[in-house]
Amino acid sequence: MTGKTTEGRGAISKPDSEKVVRKIGTQLLNEFDSTSQTAINNFTDDIFKLTGFSKTSDDAMRINSPIRRYLNNALIAVKNGKATKQEVIEQLNKVDKEKLSDVLKKYFNLRNKLKKSNELEIGLDDLNLSHMENIADNWRTALDANNLFIATKKANQVIQRKLDKDLSKIFEKFR
Repeated sequence: MTGKTTEGRGAISKPDSEKVVRKIGTQLLNEFDSTSQTAINNFTDDIFKLTGFSKTSDDAMRINSPIRRYLNNALIAVKNGKATKQEVIEQLNKVDKEKLSDVLKKYFNLRNKLKKSNELEIGLDDLNLSHMENIADNWRTALDANNLFIATKKANQVIQRKLDKDLSKIFEKFR
């Protein structure tokens, strides 16, 4: 199996042995002590095993992106005094990895079908992995399979943001 480089228009394929293994960003991991870094890496490895995704190239982004999003939101909560790094790792350990893996597999299976339909010039809106409860408000639910759903990109990035703002204004008026 080969993967394409992202350099230039005439990108050539590289053998798997030459692909770059993508991991959770060092900057994020450096926020945690070595024991916590090991827990994060073990969690990530478990998700890779359960999904069957490769740790190289685009497949790695399928796993690393949601975990990075979780860590980013959790570290914002830590910075704001709403959580501790220990709580971040405890919450990570509570995640149902099998359910999360199932959601990720289904999501990327749908994205692959969407890609094929677009190759056939059937213009469909892209899909995003969305959260029922806004993770900016509750970082703990970022990897909770019961909080995830698949939405069109427009619904997730345009409509949902407007809806969140409108609801925030309404709740603010009630206060």
